Amino acid sequence: MIGILASIFICASLLPGRPELLQCRFNAVQDSLNVRFVGNWPFGFAYTLAMDTTQKSAYVSSGGGVFILDITVPQTPVKLGEIRCRGVVTQLRFQDSILFIRDNWDKEIRLWNVADPSQPENLGSIPLRPAAGFDVKGRYLYAGKGDSLIIFDIQNPALPVRVGGYKDSSPISVATVSDSWAFATVDSGFKIVNIKNPAEPFRVGTWKGLPVNGLAAANGYVYCATDSGLEIIDISDPANPQKVGSCRPLDIPTKVVVRDSYAYVADYGLTIVNVSNPAAPYVVANIRPRDYWGLTDVALVDSFACLAQWGKMGFWVVNIKNPTAPFEAGFYQVPGWSSSVAVNGDYAYLTDWHYGMRILNISNPAYPDEVGGFQTENGSAGIVVRDTIAYLTEYSKGLRIINIKEPRAPVEIGFCPTPGAANMCAVKDSFAFVADGRDGLRVIDIANPASPYEAGFLDTPGYAWFVAVKDSLAYVADEWGGLRIINIQNPAQPDEIGAVLLANNPVVLNVGDSFAYVGGYYDNMVIVNVKDPSQPYPVGLYQTYGPCWGVDIAFPYAYVSDWFLIGFHIVDISKPTNPIQAGYYKTPNCPYGLVFISPYVYVTTGLCGLQIYESMLIGLEEKRPGTEENGSVAPALYPNPAASYVNIRLNNKAIADARLPILQIYDVTGRVVKSLELKDSSGQALRISLKDIKPGVYLLRWQQDKDWVSTKLVVR
Repeated sequence: MIGILASIFICASLLPGRPELLQCRFNAVQDSLNVRFVGNWPFGFAYTLAMDTTQKSAYVSSGGGVFILDITVPQTPVKLGEIRCRGVVTQLRFQDSILFIRDNWDKEIRLWNVADPSQPENLGSIPLRPAAGFDVKGRYLYAGKGDSLIIFDIQNPALPVRVGGYKDSSPISVATVSDSWAFATVDSGFKIVNIKNPAEPFRVGTWKGLPVNGLAAANGYVYCATDSGLEIIDISDPANPQKVGSCRPLDIPTKVVVRDSYAYVADYGLTIVNVSNPAAPYVVANIRPRDYWGLTDVALVDSFACLAQWGKMGFWVVNIKNPTAPFEAGFYQVPGWSSSVAVNGDYAYLTDWHYGMRILNISNPAYPDEVGGFQTENGSAGIVVRDTIAYLTEYSKGLRIINIKEPRAPVEIGFCPTPGAANMCAVKDSFAFVADGRDGLRVIDIANPASPYEAGFLDTPGYAWFVAVKDSLAYVADEWGGLRIINIQNPAQPDEIGAVLLANNPVVLNVGDSFAYVGGYYDNMVIVNVKDPSQPYPVGLYQTYGPCWGVDIAFPYAYVSDWFLIGFHIVDISKPTNPIQAGYYKTPNCPYGLVFISPYVYVTTGLCGLQIYESMLIGLEEKRPGTEENGSVAPALYPNPAASYVNIRLNNKAIADARLPILQIYDVTGRVVKSLELKDSSGQALRISLKDIKPGVYLLRWQQDKDWVSTKLVVR
């Protein structure tokens, strides 16, 4: 589990160049025309925070959103409201009832009026793409953008005005503003910019040292949190900053705040440093959370330190009334890593590696709402829902059986331990089948949900990640053991009847009529012919840039997650030997599990919870020949699928139009690959050459007067 999480954090920023993967055609600006974003429940780990010390409110990032907490009683924070964003929230600032938010999706700074925390109001955004670190002081906002520091007047928050800027020789990110100075971090160190006149900022000094994770300015010094510890820089002469002291060792400091004679450093906990003598700082205390994960931000309010924790506890409150003897005062648990999802009726059941199961009402897919949950000790990886029962795998524990008849109050009714990891499960008749890591496939008798027991098992040669059941066979994604096919007609004695090793190291799969669609730990979805389960063999491959943890099938399409492109593909699998991309959508964080329930794709995205998209390939984008819309009639295409050419038959309505019709052929990235002005008004079929168009799914869009209609075209 820890190794997987390490990979998760890496994958969000690692986008290896793979020019040979020509099937993955992604456009840097937009997503494919035939998929659209609908809504999300985007919450996950806490990364940053901001405080309203007057109203005793905390604004805590949670994955792709923000929780607004009442901390009047710091020991028991209470949620007042929430804000939903599209990407991971990376920075927050608060001033005068306005919350400033930066996330990794919009790459702008968005402004929210939070005077009423139960109903935050979106005021708009600062036009910076991409925006780097920023700070707010008085009527101005100071932000980094590439190699520039840009200053905006925000006296009217709904209408920010750029007033000045400073261009540097390297990328900068504004860390903090103090008095007449802005401090901007660079690759190694920081720069000091004079902002006394916001219209004409200019650099006055530079400190070159170690890469800075966070800094605070106070009392003529800058306190830098670096990978090597706390560095203290004298800036009494801003043109010539000098290091005067340091404090080592500390656990990889990320952020620091200073008050009176102490620096409060967020690392793998809270470390408090006495800085009364900047030349000789020393640690006076440290405290670690019970859930030992890194702390990524820190702020002070009264006699408490509030920290954002990249882990189970989320928002952590420490009593620092006596800085030499801090102790935990309270915490607020935010959601963790969303791994898989099951959909049943108006509800989505989300597994959380750090919590267990979360139940979302998705009757309004634009705004899913959490209505209930079930907490486990070790979180959960997999879930199957059947009628009013949820079968939940708890990592390294076993299978939990939960009554979900009342979604707001789920109740455990049975539990069966397993010896291994308890990754994913499948349910058929009165048995549950658990992919149990190194302990292979476990068969659990669930005829009596209150007393489940292990009825049989089969130890597979690799690491069992995923299991799917069809008819009397179980298909196991066994990583280095490949795809294993097991006869479960006698559940007490499961018997392997076929197997095939696959280079992508299987971790997920879905089974159709004669084919298994297998996603890999390394990359790719491999299509395996399983018509004869005793002799399975690969027949096709769809290339992904990174690990594929999610595959769902709704023939003729496969929905395939891809970590390193941070998105999912819609793949035309009507020809298994030559699967081709039919659409895609980029997600705000690495996708994990996904489920397609027409017309929606439900995707878990780890740090950003659940995202919901609509597939337009169901027919919403496509207009059948002869269908009228706003008085327009789409042309008829044949043959379709086509190869070297396609015939387009015009209709009487088109011929009668005064304006000549225009045809445009778009690929799935939204790029126009062919554009034609049709001058033949005879009403006869026109033949269009496709010799320069690669195989794939396209949209032929027809402009008639001011109206557009679309028809799907498949090129083989």
